[in-house]
Amino acid sequence: ALGCSGVSRADDPNNKWMYIGPGNTGPVWKRVDMSGCHFVSPPIVTATTRDVFETYSDINEIYACPSIITQNGYLDNFYVISKQNISPEYAREKQCNVHWVAIGYTC
Repeated sequence: ALGCSGVSRADDPNNKWMYIGPGNTGPVWKRVDMSGCHFVSPPIVTATTRDVFETYSDINEIYACPSIITQNGYLDNFYVISKQNISPEYAREKQCNVHWVAIGYTC
């Protein structure tokens, strides 16, 4: 088995954060490319967004990137879905990159 890892940037123009369904509310999803790993069967994937907590004294705002779930079963990519209702703009603005590790076979 081979371990492969990467970071899918929040501002990646080819794999953007997008709303799941029609309208502009609800959770968001993002495709994560792992084609460079060259898996021959679907790997086991774990992924997270970076923890970002900041407090601004003037507006007392605390925020974080969302927790995510993964949709696996593909050779070259997987999908992440936010557990919280956020906008794609929020995910990009807060730099909610997806950090991932995949373990699978390459031969």
